[in-house]
Amino acid sequence: TRSRIISQRGKYQDWEFDVNLPVERQIDWLIERYEKAGAVVFITYPTNAVLISQSILESGRELNFMKRVGLISESFDADQRACIQRAFPNALIWTTYSAVEFGLIAGQCPHEPQFHHIMNDCFRVEVLDDHDEPCPEGETGRVIITDYFNERTPLIRYELGDPAVLGTCPCGIIPYPAFSEILGKVRGALKHRSGQRVPFAQLLGWLREIPGIKQF
Repeated sequence: TRSRIISQRGKYQDWEFDVNLPVERQIDWLIERYEKAGAVVFITYPTNAVLISQSILESGRELNFMKRVGLISESFDADQRACIQRAFPNALIWTTYSAVEFGLIAGQCPHEPQFHHIMNDCFRVEVLDDHDEPCPEGETGRVIITDYFNERTPLIRYELGDPAVLGTCPCGIIPYPAFSEILGKVRGALKHRSGQRVPFAQLLGWLREIPGIKQF
């Protein structure tokens, strides 16, 4: 299947849109969906949402009708969030953590957006160090998942290849464990001379701040 932007309402042919089309056309489509069907929510990848947001800010167009922007499938950092929030000032920005092998693993806390609560009824999630020992809260480790939901071919202690950090969400409302940081795939990383891997999600912020870099 092809990648899509997804709005809130409409028939199947209407509420999906190809993200490979020019950014300006995607913005036109969001406005058309609002005018025709009252759509005020869309879901896409963080990288695509940033391109849309940058175009909106540069052109001076306003999409203040948008109430929610959902971001899926990619790692997401604070700079990206700030850019999208400026372009969609009235929208709630929410993110999820998922994998092809398991589906939805964790969802953003509505009270403390930095944290993502783990779907503890469906999975056992461990964060382990290089010696296969549990990482304490605040320490980056490897995400390991055991699937409770798949009764046909369960995956037991399956390593996703994602580094993440466990933390206790201060919301005190949702009784599930949480990630305080999700760093994305380890394959998008540089290796420090100490042997430690630096995930691409952390590199993004640093690269953006180097004067003279226009694209990377």
